[in-house]
Amino acid sequence: MKKIFAVLMSLVLGGSLCACGNGVQTLGENTGKESSGSSVSEEQAVAGGIMKKQSTQEQSSKGQAVEGLQILNDSDHLANCYTKDGYYYLTKDATELEDGTWGTHLMYMDFATKQEVYLCSNAGCKHNTADCPSVFLMNEFPLYASGIFVYGHKLYVLSKESDNEGSVTQDLVVSSDDAAVETEAAKAVLYEMNLDGTNRQKVFTFDAGLTVEDVVLGDESGLYFVTKKLSNTMGEGNNSVTTSTDRKLVFWNKSTQKAEDICSLNYEDGINWKIIGCMDNALVLSGTDYGKALTTDDYTKSDDDWNNMYKNSSEVVATLDLNTKTLDEKYRMDNATLHSIAVMDGTLYVSNSETGEIKTINLTTKEEKVLCTLAQNYIMSTFAHVLCCDTWNDENDRTYYFVNTDTGEVQHSSLVNQALGWNLEFKAEVGSQILVIYDYEYTPLGDNSYDITQYKYALIDKSDLYAGNAKYEPILMVGKGC
Repeated sequence: MKKIFAVLMSLVLGGSLCACGNGVQTLGENTGKESSGSSVSEEQAVAGGIMKKQSTQEQSSKGQAVEGLQILNDSDHLANCYTKDGYYYLTKDATELEDGTWGTHLMYMDFATKQEVYLCSNAGCKHNTADCPSVFLMNEFPLYASGIFVYGHKLYVLSKESDNEGSVTQDLVVSSDDAAVETEAAKAVLYEMNLDGTNRQKVFTFDAGLTVEDVVLGDESGLYFVTKKLSNTMGEGNNSVTTSTDRKLVFWNKSTQKAEDICSLNYEDGINWKIIGCMDNALVLSGTDYGKALTTDDYTKSDDDWNNMYKNSSEVVATLDLNTKTLDEKYRMDNATLHSIAVMDGTLYVSNSETGEIKTINLTTKEEKVLCTLAQNYIMSTFAHVLCCDTWNDENDRTYYFVNTDTGEVQHSSLVNQALGWNLEFKAEVGSQILVIYDYEYTPLGDNSYDITQYKYALIDKSDLYAGNAKYEPILMVGKGC
């Protein structure tokens, strides 16, 4: 799929263009290399620091209180799970355990030793039974949908089903009268554990019938989630459309371990608002304004009709004050022109594919400035004081362009994935270094696609990354990576 089409579809779905797309086609269920003996000691895992990636880019060391509102988990914006000492991830491939059940594993990459291990401190453990701290049973933790993040001194896992809002399914008869039928989502559960994976326990269970979105935010007092109810409605061409109602911002108090509704996220503007960042005590939201609320028939339009409708719409960015519960529009852009956005340190960054400009918009004063002009200004991700940009439609250029948000200076890095020449994948920002996937082990499938059998991780200094110097510090892998 061409990048420009993927960009357009991302905008149509209302998300900001902050996520890093890599074009990797991973096929099959190869679990890669396995190790039965490697594990993490408690000493390796007890220290660390909370790092968020797509909100304000501030850092707080483990052992200090969380300061201010932060995005902790969001699959769309690469808020990956890591501290200043290591990186955590749940494997994407299921493994059959000793008793015939299936599970995934929680892995840990130690930055000091540059080694990956199973997050387990049980001596002699083979990591193939349910009592291993690194094992997460599939019937409790749905594959791909469950999210992991660090908050305070603890690791958290949000076990939940996939969020299918906006999906269209053919030949699914929902009901005889084509009325909306509410889906019965399994209860989402929040788990807490120590940083070494021990003492895993349920700390909160969401009400039945609620779907919990991927994004999780946190402040000094607790965690914020977005919940909603999904329903299926029949549209044209015997298509079933999944839509939501009762979207709410919910706060979980870490002291009382109880939750309360903060406010509704359904407004009378017909916009499906998504959280793309935060600042002070406010959320930064983005949504597509079609001039009306979308109907079931809108979702089932032909590609041409949908694209025409989209090109006549606008993308809107607003802030939601959590004290007053008021929504304040900050910026609006025409969707007839491809653009990308990112939020960092109370500033909205907007790039225009036609003019090449990257603008800054102060989300408090609404003041606009041109930061720089760059043809390759598709904003893929952000680091502290840096925008990582890519080309819009040149599939032969998989390099990155790094824009200093203080000066507007641009550095072009020639670094690409060593195996296949694809884009680097960024996983963590740790002080002056970045954790990247810089190489693959793979099997060609003969049709220009590949089975990635192992992802190769490494740390690299930011200065070398931006300058194109391949001075990688590889992580010794025992698993496949993801």
